[in-house]
Amino acid sequence: MNCAKFFQHALTALFVTASSASAALYTYQLSNVSAVQGGHALDGNITINTAGETENGAGSGNFFISHSAIIAWNWTVTYAGGGGYSGSSNGINASAFGNGGILAMYATPTYLAVLKDGSLNLQSDVDVAGADVKVEWLYHTPIYYSGGSGTGGAVWLNTDRSALDAAFPAAPVGTAENWIIATAVPEPSASLLCIVGCLLLLRRSRV
Repeated sequence: MNCAKFFQHALTALFVTASSASAALYTYQLSNVSAVQGGHALDGNITINTAGETENGAGSGNFFISHSAIIAWNWTVTYAGGGGYSGSSNGINASAFGNGGILAMYATPTYLAVLKDGSLNLQSDVDVAGADVKVEWLYHTPIYYSGGSGTGGAVWLNTDRSALDAAFPAAPVGTAENWIIATAVPEPSASLLCIVGCLLLLRRSRV
């Protein structure tokens, strides 16, 4: 097999693998709404694996999920005046948990929502003296919180129902009592991947 054919087959296998993986993995950008964050900024991502979760309509790509679907997350809070703190799934005793069981959240290819009786707590450095930090969304109460022992307490604690409902608009699912807290990170288009593959093949054939 010549080099061009080898790379063609390798790229085909890569595209097939990427395609099958993307059907099960969704990555989202956490919503940043400074108006309900005390003027501070939030940046971060969360990745879920829909395998084994409850699909809402065969082939729809929409899933009711539990916290166990979360496989990675990270976030950074930047203070309005500079500085800040962060947490991630790589932190000491890091945890993603909350209420709602298998109906805690709703995941689609475009957004992630916390459902009516659900909540999400992304907490890092749990039980590490003076280091614990988290971001939490609790729809029913409602509470939107960030802080912890690592920050000396709450950096923001928002319980204003109307402000939070406006900041995190509801997804059209169930009773529509939920918050969309994150939106999908765009993936490279198939056409872009093909162009990159062709360029690699052309470059290789000229060597």
